[in-house]
Amino acid sequence: MNIKHHIALLAACVLATGVISCKTESDDAREKVAPSPITHAEFTPTNGGGYFKFTAPDDEDFLYVRAEYTIDNGQVISRSSSVYSDSLVISGFGSVKPYPVKLYACDYFANESEPYTMEVTPLEPNVQAVAKTVRARAGFANIVVELENETQETVDVYVDIAAQDGSGRKATRIFTSSAKSDKLLITGLESIPYSVTTYLKDKYENGTTPKDEGVLTPLSDYELSKEQWTWLRDDYIYGSNWDKSKNQPTEEYMGMYRTDSMRNAMEYRFEASIYKFWDGILDSGDDKKLNMVSFFHSGTNYPFSYFINMGRKVKISRMRIHQRYDYRWTTYGPKVIDLYISNDQNPEDGIFGWEFLGRYTLEKPALQAEADQEFLDGSEFWIYPAEAAFSPEFQYLRFKCVTDFTGKGTIGCLAELVLYGEDC
Repeated sequence: MNIKHHIALLAACVLATGVISCKTESDDAREKVAPSPITHAEFTPTNGGGYFKFTAPDDEDFLYVRAEYTIDNGQVISRSSSVYSDSLVISGFGSVKPYPVKLYACDYFANESEPYTMEVTPLEPNVQAVAKTVRARAGFANIVVELENETQETVDVYVDIAAQDGSGRKATRIFTSSAKSDKLLITGLESIPYSVTTYLKDKYENGTTPKDEGVLTPLSDYELSKEQWTWLRDDYIYGSNWDKSKNQPTEEYMGMYRTDSMRNAMEYRFEASIYKFWDGILDSGDDKKLNMVSFFHSGTNYPFSYFINMGRKVKISRMRIHQRYDYRWTTYGPKVIDLYISNDQNPEDGIFGWEFLGRYTLEKPALQAEADQEFLDGSEFWIYPAEAAFSPEFQYLRFKCVTDFTGKGTIGCLAELVLYGEDC
């Protein structure tokens, strides 16, 4: 290597070092400069909090705004806006009074501006707003507590019950809810009076005073025996209006002989059958050989129906539906179900006079653990969800599957139907 090459190489190294050194010094200088402070912000109050709309500083390295404030229990809360937002949400206040809030402009280098301080007054705490909507009422072997939560912030609902039979028995149930509308059940109760009290808390330790919900007496029902249940074949539905030679209804009734109307879905499909819908065997997923035949398979698209003869007069209060393991909350799983009943006293000429009971929708819980548990327990519905009441007396049931979870509308499968009520 000659002397000229050495000199060129040395010059290149010096130049590179100078460039790197210059860049680092510039970065160091910028990293120490705080952004300009917020100069204007507007606050809109909500329950227990609110949100700021702010004007961001012109600094090219501005990143976000951070709020800092102290709530009633002395905890210092820090909340930040998103990078591309001109608004910032705060929450956690436990009173309707002024609270000082500091807003800091933050840059890419974690520098913070001087604080922009503003006093804000929130609306009543969210737990208090939710507490006003709480209503407890008696159900069948349970007490139901309903609530509305517009902000959908998580609240803990405490329900104290005390048996009024002289036994002195007491219990407290705690539910956690973040649903906009929720129904909480205290199950397994006797048909005796219970005094009920409710109160709420949130994650910021804000709470409400206990609210007396009165004395409630759960109604009494029981699981109906399925020993007398039979599948109501199409020819029995139409009775004397069935043309045996053509194996279909007479011409007068052919207009309603459709799977979305007065016609059963398939009795058998592969190894599955409608009789498995009330055989007491659930599809838990544990035994694949057993579970492969423990459900009905409609063999037809939605909507479709199955007709069932209860074998005697009954009244029903609740319904529990067990899904097929392989299709829980998904393809082929019925999501929307309609119930119809008939108490036709002269079935020889056809079973008609069907009365619509209601529409019931299976909803998958947000948390997978809760969805798994509901699958095992079955999805339960009150026949009349607004109030606890028995259905009219009937002998014949039409179980109609309206839509599935995917909207594809192909075949449907369910594992088991359980009805609660009383024999007439």
